[in-house]
Amino acid sequence: MLSTLTLTFSSLTVHLSLGILWWVFACVFVGLFLLGFITQLRGVWFRFITAMICLVLLSDPSIVQENRKPVPSKFLIVNDMSSSMDIGARSAQRNNLSAHLRDTLTARANVQVETLDVAGNPTTVLRETDLFDPLAKKLNSSNDTNLSGIAIITDGQIHDVPADLPMLDENVPVHFFIAGRKDDVDRQIIINNVNTYGLVGQTLPLTFTVTDKGRANRDDGFITVRITTPDGQDITLNNVSRDEPTTIDIPIVNAGQNVVEIKADTIAGELTTANNTVALTINGVRGSLKVLLVSGNANIGERTWRNFLKSDPGVDLVHFTILRQPDKIDPVPANEMSLIVFPFQELFQEKIEEFDLIIFDHYSLQELLPTFYLGNIKTYVENGGALLIASGVTYAQSGSIYNSPLREILPARPAGEPLNQLYKPQLTNTGKTHPVTAPLTAYTDSKGVPSWGPWGRQIPVETLSGSVLMEGIDNLPLLILSRVKEGRIGHITSDQIWLWSREYQGGGPHAQLLKRLVHWLMKEPTLDEEALDVTVRNQEVTVRQRVQDNRLSSVLNLELPDGEMITLDLKEDTDKLWRTATFQAQTPGVYTIDDGDKKRPIVIGDINPPELLDSLATPEKVKPFLKNRRGSTHWIADMPSPVIRDRRDTQTISGSSWIGMRQANNYTVTDITTRSLLPDRMALFLIGLILFINWWREGRLRPILKDRSWVKRFLSKESE
Repeated sequence: MLSTLTLTFSSLTVHLSLGILWWVFACVFVGLFLLGFITQLRGVWFRFITAMICLVLLSDPSIVQENRKPVPSKFLIVNDMSSSMDIGARSAQRNNLSAHLRDTLTARANVQVETLDVAGNPTTVLRETDLFDPLAKKLNSSNDTNLSGIAIITDGQIHDVPADLPMLDENVPVHFFIAGRKDDVDRQIIINNVNTYGLVGQTLPLTFTVTDKGRANRDDGFITVRITTPDGQDITLNNVSRDEPTTIDIPIVNAGQNVVEIKADTIAGELTTANNTVALTINGVRGSLKVLLVSGNANIGERTWRNFLKSDPGVDLVHFTILRQPDKIDPVPANEMSLIVFPFQELFQEKIEEFDLIIFDHYSLQELLPTFYLGNIKTYVENGGALLIASGVTYAQSGSIYNSPLREILPARPAGEPLNQLYKPQLTNTGKTHPVTAPLTAYTDSKGVPSWGPWGRQIPVETLSGSVLMEGIDNLPLLILSRVKEGRIGHITSDQIWLWSREYQGGGPHAQLLKRLVHWLMKEPTLDEEALDVTVRNQEVTVRQRVQDNRLSSVLNLELPDGEMITLDLKEDTDKLWRTATFQAQTPGVYTIDDGDKKRPIVIGDINPPELLDSLATPEKVKPFLKNRRGSTHWIADMPSPVIRDRRDTQTISGSSWIGMRQANNYTVTDITTRSLLPDRMALFLIGLILFINWWREGRLRPILKDRSWVKRFLSKESE
């Protein structure tokens, strides 16, 4: 039940105390009034009015006065700071309009201005613009009831537009100002279909489409597209049709990353050229590696090669050993010695290109392989094949394969008779930093003395080409790596590596050495002497260059997606094996690194990041949000300096040159003063006066006043 009644007029409040007794009297008075009204009792209305006056007096009326301080209205300005706002004059439009709104609102009395800068999605490399999520967090944290309006300055390319913001009062207007031009044009390349993995040595289809957006020239002319494939070839397509898919075959040349770059010609007045170029990485995966192992004489090291190659389930090994040399006399008939003719022509002519690696172990020209086929091996290496030679004593004799067509590509020639003595292989200065042998430094002490066991024989050679990574007796070359045109050659001038596998005097890291050697021969990118390693974390890009012979410059040229060229200064790492530089990627796209010897494009962000997928400014994406909410959209070019008006909830919220902000009318009470209209004594006096008047009105007092006998009786009692 109500105990009080309060009537408020601005800062004044009339307060009435309505207790239970008051309600009892009120019910009694109303009941008596109804009874008198029904029975037509004389003077019933006067009695009712008297009763109501008494009830008012009993309610103890008072006046409460509040001293109020207005609470400033808040206006929020949201600035889109994403990378697409850096296109053209958009950022200048944003900054000018934001300053105008801030200055105009700050000049007003009782208005506070807050600014929220949104820089896109920080979890990825400039991938997209997530604007409403930080806005929602801002609204939830502040919980402002006096928010009078929001102005969002953007190009309209927002990728998290919700249907509504429940935490925002529905009467708070939201105004979108679109930066950019209505007549912009833009050309972009869209990747329609491509697999992210492909088999090395095969091709992979890639489908792309070139499209023009905006008021572009829509003629039927063809577009020129240039494609750089992973093998370094530049392909020019002059007949690419607009908005029609084009498919090309991309060769997968090596394991790991294979970068493809596609560029389309620009058009006049184009908004940005950043999306005229796309690059993508296809991970090359080797199928079963095919290795051909040719053993001349049966030897104890042959088992080491077989065990190492067969331990890898991804290796298909073809191995043949020449058990009988032509100069050996054997009375057994040939038809009983061999039931199957060895497929020389098939292996060394028809299918030689199918092998990833050919290994010669203890091979001699006096054996069964015709010299003609050694010429095929030379051509195979020059065309990109890999050859590994493990020299036995035959390499120093007249039957050495150096005396064959292979001599034109071999990195070393014989220089004396085999040396038979124990020695420990040593890493050269080059070997200590080369990716194939650098991990072996873990097996040496601080003075470079190795902890592995010795070998027992070495073939003296003279180095003709390549790099010497390990040395043996009298600093003679022990392990030589060489590049021959498109192919690679490895040469071990000893047949004693099997001693490491047999743990002779402690053994050694034979498996680690052979594995890295074989993978270098098959062009593993991570084992490249001049490898560029790139890692991307958020917006920070780290570029690492392997240090090898200091041949390359320590300054890299970096081409940005917009074509601008900058330089990166590489600093030497603590391990002195790498040089490192870092930079901040400001926009997604293709960054090309040039170390003076080769170029390497890298992809920062998505293949088709939403931030660049559609770079034209548009108000269309925010219209669903405004469908059920008060707000408006305006092009900054049409309204660079809007007027701001106070609007009530029932009034229109914007016009052609102005926007409205809500009148919040909030305040805080600083002081309250309460004054009673009727003090207690005054209330009793008024009640007595009303009763007297009512009695007089009823005529019961007048006869008594006319009869003076009661006065005489009163006076006679006083005299006695």
